[in-house]
Amino acid sequence: MAIFQADHPAIQTLQEKRNNLLVIIQDEAKRALTIKIAEAKISLQKTEVDSQQLLQAEQELQKKLEQLPVLSRQYTDIQRNLQLANESLNRFLTNREQLQVEVAQTELPWELIQAPTQGESPISPNTSRSLLLGLVASSLLGISAALMLEKIDNTYQTAESIKANIKLPLLATLPFDKSISYYPSRNITNSLSEEKIVFEDTPEGIGRFSNMFSSKSKQHRYYGQGAFWESLQVLYGNIQLLNSDKPIRSLIISSATSGDGKSTVAFYLAQIATSMGKKVLLVDADLRCSQIHKLSRLDNLWGLSSVLIL
Repeated sequence: MAIFQADHPAIQTLQEKRNNLLVIIQDEAKRALTIKIAEAKISLQKTEVDSQQLLQAEQELQKKLEQLPVLSRQYTDIQRNLQLANESLNRFLTNREQLQVEVAQTELPWELIQAPTQGESPISPNTSRSLLLGLVASSLLGISAALMLEKIDNTYQTAESIKANIKLPLLATLPFDKSISYYPSRNITNSLSEEKIVFEDTPEGIGRFSNMFSSKSKQHRYYGQGAFWESLQVLYGNIQLLNSDKPIRSLIISSATSGDGKSTVAFYLAQIATSMGKKVLLVDADLRCSQIHKLSRLDNLWGLSSVLIL
């Protein structure tokens, strides 16, 4: 441990540095204080300017506030003058109309012969006329709508319209008959196979089997039971006449929608072909809603889907 005296050179050197630093610190403090004082003076001057502006604005508002009663009184006077002017104008217009009437009486004398009267019923609205016009307009609109719907309707209503549009021969027309049994007897095919078939030509060239289903047994007699059975005979005959050189060996019965009777037609056409002595294979290709097994009263255990799987 060393102890230095005040007269030691190192101590004297440090004291000189300390004195020099004190002078610098004092100078820096004075400069900073001068800057702060200058900023304070600037802020004070700005505050004084703002105070003067506020005082000036307050004086202007005070002047306007003092002028407000005067302006209110002036507004009231203007309103009164306007009312007086309107009254004067109305009196002037009334006097002018009166003068015009007096001038007209002077130039062309006239007098009131009868006081005006009010009618018992108003001119408008006329309820009866409105109802009549509404009825006529609605009728015309309904007729126009019906004609328009008929014009744009693309469905066929009659067999003649189908024949006229498709430009193909119409084989037959099968009527709708509710009296046809949905599930026929099993013995129909056997009785049909014993029938005697005679083919005749009609004047129109359409084939017809005249004595088909003419068995002596009244229980299974088809011919004469209605237009549906005769139409089936005409259909089968016309199918055979489509191509007499090359017989038709396969035929598809189809329709646009379900419930049109394609299963019934196919079933009875197959029976007619069987009665002709032909071997017939009737395939129900409707895999979703098959009906042939119901018409034949057979169990639907083996069908087209089973054959396709094999």
